[in-house]
Amino acid sequence: MVLPTAARAAAAAVTGAFLTAAGQLGVAYGLGILRWDREFTGTHADLWAVQLTWVAWISAVSVVAGAVIGVDVVRRAGRPRGMGLRVIASLAAAVGGAVTVPLVWLPARFAHPPTPTSPGLTAGIVALVALVPGVLAAVAVVSVAPVAADVAAIVTWSGLAALASVMWSVGKGDAVVAPRLAMLGGHGRSVQAAAVYPLMLGVVVLVTLVVAGTARWAGRPKVTVATCGAAGPLLLGFAYLIAGAGGGDLQRVPYTAALVSVPLAVLVSVVVAFARRPVRSTAPTDAEPVAPATDAGPVTPVTHAVHVGSATGTGPGADPTVDEAAKPTPVPAAKPKPAVAPSPTASKAPVPSARTAPDAMPAPAAPPTHPGTTTAADADATGSPDQPSAKSGARRGRRKRGTADAEPVQESDYVEWVRALGSDDRSDQRRAVPAPRHADPAEDRPRRGRRRGMLGLSDPDE
Repeated sequence: MVLPTAARAAAAAVTGAFLTAAGQLGVAYGLGILRWDREFTGTHADLWAVQLTWVAWISAVSVVAGAVIGVDVVRRAGRPRGMGLRVIASLAAAVGGAVTVPLVWLPARFAHPPTPTSPGLTAGIVALVALVPGVLAAVAVVSVAPVAADVAAIVTWSGLAALASVMWSVGKGDAVVAPRLAMLGGHGRSVQAAAVYPLMLGVVVLVTLVVAGTARWAGRPKVTVATCGAAGPLLLGFAYLIAGAGGGDLQRVPYTAALVSVPLAVLVSVVVAFARRPVRSTAPTDAEPVAPATDAGPVTPVTHAVHVGSATGTGPGADPTVDEAAKPTPVPAAKPKPAVAPSPTASKAPVPSARTAPDAMPAPAAPPTHPGTTTAADADATGSPDQPSAKSGARRGRRKRGTADAEPVQESDYVEWVRALGSDDRSDQRRAVPAPRHADPAEDRPRRGRRRGMLGLSDPDE
């Protein structure tokens, strides 16, 4: 609910500004900082401008304080705080701070200013005009934390300096107590003009360095860091500017110093915002020697050679767990396959060269096979002849089921089959130049006949 939230902030801002203005005026009247019944002629002519400066300052500060109170009440309630709410709180604080106008107009009516003007009207106009810079400063204070810190530091310094000046004048027995804004000393024992500039400007520079440096350390944007230091001096300069420079050095010197402090604060803030941080050197020192770099040379990839005898399971040291992808694949008869170097543990039998044409080399005769057995070519295709694979077993199973009238295989048939596969020389030659299986049906017909004759079957082609 936006309306209740804004109403709560406005009410708190009005109340806070009203109480702040009344409290400041009560303290000023009680300490003798503001006295409208004194003479403002002759050597005391500048005291009129000094009094008006305090009126403008009290009016502006009350607006800032009221806006801070109004926004803080909303924050404690957990409500959203947008820019619109901050502006509303600042404007409401100006309404509360306007109580300064009647509180200075009534007692100032009987004053005797150095110029023939209405003293009460003049004091009221100064208090009313000071509300404008107070509203601008209030919006900035409730929106940017570094600006709030800068304004709070300048306000604190002004109050402490005024209290110290009053105590100084009372302790010395001065008849007139009239401390100047943000300065040390009273009317009779004020700081000399030569020390005014270093004092005020030094305080402004110190506050700006601390505030801007803290803002940059906190990671604030550079624009914020470059402008946060000018808020407090700007509010101080507006108070002096509204009241006027006066006719003597008592008011003119701090008036000039206050106006000079504004661009000085901006300059210091900009320097802090855009100054480069020192870069730490990373160069090695004599105390920390650097180890010389060593040339390890190029990294050679490790390759695993697969021996024919061991990878396929036909030679000594065969590994039955070799993956199927590493087993050799049979090559078609039309393309000759290069010769592969046999395993060191294999037989020393001569291996035909890969350059020899397959037609010039006679293919070794295949041993007789029986149903349920596997030829050497099948062994090469399936991997290891010593360990028939699942495919060969399934193939044997299909052949058995396909020959319903086949006689049982004798034990001597398996002995011959094992002897045929155990020859290393014949295996190496067959692996170097694999013999085509069923390359020519005419050549395969006699062998098929012999197999069927051994089993007691007749050849259907005859």
